[in-house]
Amino acid sequence: MRFVSLFNMSSKILLVRLTSIGDVVHVLPALNALRTAYPDAQIDWMVEENPAQLLIGHPQINNLYIFRRKWRREFRRYFFSNIVPFFKKIRGVKYDWAIDFQGLTKSGLAAYFSGASRIVGFGDEDGRELNKLFTNVKVRPSRPLHIVEKNLTLLQPLKIKNPPVHFVFPDFSREKVPFDVDGYFVAVSPGAGWSTKRLPLTTLARLCALLHLEKGLKIIIVWGPGEESLEKELSELIKSLGARAYVAPPTTIQQLVRLISRAGLFIGGDTGPTHIAAALNVPVLSFFGASDARRNRPYGRRCIAIQKYDISCVPCWKTRCRYKDSRRLACLASITPEELFRAAESLVDSGLNHGEGPASGA
Repeated sequence: MRFVSLFNMSSKILLVRLTSIGDVVHVLPALNALRTAYPDAQIDWMVEENPAQLLIGHPQINNLYIFRRKWRREFRRYFFSNIVPFFKKIRGVKYDWAIDFQGLTKSGLAAYFSGASRIVGFGDEDGRELNKLFTNVKVRPSRPLHIVEKNLTLLQPLKIKNPPVHFVFPDFSREKVPFDVDGYFVAVSPGAGWSTKRLPLTTLARLCALLHLEKGLKIIIVWGPGEESLEKELSELIKSLGARAYVAPPTTIQQLVRLISRAGLFIGGDTGPTHIAAALNVPVLSFFGASDARRNRPYGRRCIAIQKYDISCVPCWKTRCRYKDSRRLACLASITPEELFRAAESLVDSGLNHGEGPASGA
């Protein structure tokens, strides 16, 4: 095995975080800390194609390796034609470090196949499935941490400890939002990858109606691929309550970042757009069901996360609720529009009292 001095400023470092958008955002402070500590290092990132859109043109990344999702789903079909050449190219770099921020079998294998001398990963419960078999430098945080802070602990073997949290995005300022969004507005995201992360649309509609009717705020519904039915239903529910909401047209991820950066308030669950908003320092109101807000809440000083820890199964970390009776999705159904409105109102009033309009950012 080839080892390198911890203090070699020209080290070659590979970051592995294949999915998803929100999780990629949570690794950005670690990327910034690495680039700050090792300005001359070669820092590359392996990621799947959808979240890669957040990283294309990133000023702190030398090379972006895009591992196609279809390769993983049809491993045998693409093994010799695509996967082997892909990793042969990466192994040719001769990485000194690979840092696995995902902690799954697939990310562990990716880090191992990179040929890196040292593979850093989680040595606790976040090193899941068979992941620990592939890491030879294991980090075990001594106490529960937000995932952003936990990701930063993986830099300790590189002598980076307690760095400041700073999110850096590519420059999306030239991205044109395909409709008029001038003035203060509230961006609302009804979607999420898990059904156990989606607030009932009736609750979200009532919240939006209150914000429009009581506060006079413009509501813009943002959505992604596969969420067309959600945005349409939410829009109709808001209309039925005597309020109005605008539906954003289809956007690229880059356009979505640009749109979110201009919002006065963002409302959403534990999902990528929510974490993008927090990273851009946009005030965020979020709601949590199956996942744990203590670990995954939007990371920012102007964020409020609501979760019902008095429900015995919270957090369950299940993609689907196991209950079929009245307990089904009680974690989210028990969150009321009124308590969400009070929280949103405090964020809006706080920003307006300080003369803040839409947040600036990407």
